Amino acid sequence: MKKVLIVEDDEYLCESYKTELETHNFSVVIARDGTEALVLLKSQTPNLIVVDLIMPKMGGVELLKEIKKIDALKNIPIIVSTNVENEEVKRQSLKLGVKEFYTKSDISLDKFSEICDKYINL
Repeated sequence: MKKVLIVEDDEYLCESYKTELETHNFSVVIARDGTEALVLLKSQTPNLIVVDLIMPKMGGVELLKEIKKIDALKNIPIIVSTNVENEEVKRQSLKLGVKEFYTKSDISLDKFSEICDKYINL
C-alpha cells in the first residue's frame, strides 16, 4: 500500500485529506508540524509528502530544506498545500524540489487525491 505523509496543522483538513486518500487505498500518516514530520521520517519512508507552509514549531519551507539534506528522503515527491499566495515562496518551494504547489481553497478533495495519485506513482 502506498503511504502518504501529510504535514498539516489544521485538524479538520488533516482528517478530510486522510479520509479521502484512504478511500483510494492509500495509507496515511499525519504530522502536525515540521518537527513532528522529521521525527516520523526517521522511522518511516512515505511514497509522497504533502506539506503546508505555515505551521507551528517548524514551517514548511524549513521542513523542505531539512528533507533535502537527508539522502534517503530527497527523492520522495513533495506537494505543497497552502493558503500562502506568494510567488517568491512558491519559487523557493519549487527550487527545493516540490513537484506541485497549490492553494488549499482552490482544490477539491477529489482533485487532491488525483494529484497525490499522479505523484505517488512516479
